[in-house]
Formats: sequence, structure tokens, C-alpha cells
Amino acid sequence: MQLNVIVKKPNEAQTEQVIESGLKPLQNLVGGMIEMPDMNSTVSMVCNEEGKILQLKSNLRLPYDTIMGTIVFIGYDDCGASRSLTEKEKIEVNAFIEEHKI
Repeated sequence: MQLNVIVKKPNEAQTEQVIESGLKPLQNLVGGMIEMPDMNSTVSMVCNEEGKILQLKSNLRLPYDTIMGTIVFIGYDDCGASRSLTEKEKIEVNAFIEEHKI
């Protein structure tokens, strides 16, 4: 299954991409083991779990943390399964990135 996501790399503009679902494609995009903090109740930010340890470049500054390295914004359903972002969520993600970019 393919998923529509938004990918934000450090020091680059975010892009919409179509990726295969599953752990491996997400790990390949972020360059290692993943963690998935929530952006809101329906969107997660998939990032490298060891971003700070690996000294990846800063990407987004949040009130409680700085996300390092590539971030994949992905939707999830009520059961926690990954899914494509909706058009409304894409707008929300782009606004979130603009608010928190470094």
C-alpha cells in the first residue's frame, strides 16, 4: 500500500511524497530507528530516534524539544495504523512547519 506523506529535511522546503507503507521505508527516509511523536490527534512526526545522539541537523524547534534530521509527517487512524494525510491535514502540517521551522 502507498501513502501520501509530507517529508521535511533540515534546511530544505517540505515536499509531498508517495511512499510504501511499512517500517523499512520510514527507516530509510529518516536514516535509522524511528520514533513517532504526535503532531496532533491524527498526524505523527516520524523521525530518527537517535537524531541528537547522531548529531543530525536541527529541523524543527518545538516548545518542548528540537527535532533533528528528516521528519516524515504521516496520518494514522483510530486503531493507530498509518494512512495517507488528508488534504486538510496537509494544510495543517504545512502551517505547523512554518510555525516551528528553524
